[in-house]
Amino acid sequence: MSADRPFSESEVRFLEYIRQWQKKVVFVVNKADILESVDEVDAVKEFVADNAQRILRLDRPAVIAVSSRAALRAKLAAAGISLTSLSDDGEGGPAPSSSAGGPGTDPEALEAVLASSIDWRSSNFGELERQVSNFLIGGSEGGGEGVRLKLQTPLFVADALLGAAGRQLAVDLEAARAELEGVKLVGRQLAKFRSEMEKDAASQRAALQQVLSEVLVRAERFVDQTVQLSNAPLLVSIAAGNREYPFR
Repeated sequence: MSADRPFSESEVRFLEYIRQWQKKVVFVVNKADILESVDEVDAVKEFVADNAQRILRLDRPAVIAVSSRAALRAKLAAAGISLTSLSDDGEGGPAPSSSAGGPGTDPEALEAVLASSIDWRSSNFGELERQVSNFLIGGSEGGGEGVRLKLQTPLFVADALLGAAGRQLAVDLEAARAELEGVKLVGRQLAKFRSEMEKDAASQRAALQQVLSEVLVRAERFVDQTVQLSNAPLLVSIAAGNREYPFR
């Protein structure tokens, strides 16, 4: 991250994402050379450490402030390469080469030259390289992490896949439960509708039964009043078609 804008929004999202991995994290603050004093560097490092502790829940997060520009300048100078020649090479000019008296590719000689470089000491890049070397190769407490990482990577991938599958199953289970609740709700609504329809049908049947009962009573009354010996001549005349019955 950059010293002029540590913990940008994208960096915060990335840290929140990798929090699940529970791995060791080293925070490197670049562009430390733009800060005017050691107090400002310490303030930025403290700000990064506090936010790292809050986001990743780390007790003592490692924060290293470096200047990549100063480190590059020191290494190029130690190798006998100037920034000007490097720029010329990038534009198609002559390729840079080590000076005759330079350390060349000898690591010990290069380290000795860097140790006397003001740019290298001010860049604090040596501390970063030592941290990474000790973490991956060994040489300090908790070193040799590179071997453990190689062994743990397949296990971590399997665990991550199982975790992702478990989360997907949980989502599917929740969706299935929601669908089941929807089916149960539809079932309850259908049962309620059926109950209401049965009540309405019973009411309609009762009303129809009442009408039929009244019709039956009127029919019986009609028969009782009409089919009598005193009405025989009238009935015969009606049957012959000579008269119409005076319905009331």
